[in-house]
Amino acid sequence: CDFEADNPGEARLSSSQDYPVVLKGIQTKILSTIRQKRPDIVVAGFKTTHGATKVEQVAKAFASMHASKLEIVLANDVDTRENILVTDDLRIFQGEREDMLATMVVELTKMYRQAAWLS
Repeated sequence: CDFEADNPGEARLSSSQDYPVVLKGIQTKILSTIRQKRPDIVVAGFKTTHGATKVEQVAKAFASMHASKLEIVLANDVDTRENILVTDDLRIFQGEREDMLATMVVELTKMYRQAAWLS
């Protein structure tokens, strides 16, 4: 996690509910919109949890991946500092943040190469 908050759970909104993002007067869910407009690209997401168990963290990452049709999601917990990377082919990686970011780059590169090869 890149930040620390005094009371991170108090004002936090749940991403399992629809809270639109306002960009220049347009309300939308960003990753879902990207996927709809560009189904040909590889899209990665990030999921932040607060005090979740590893099982809950993985479940939330997969739910986010499914909801927005993402290929890969890096979930981090602000309390436990757990970092878990999940992929659309059901692989799960766990480790330090820097290691998971490096793994994410490697996996995204593989996905991009596979997508380019198929087209």
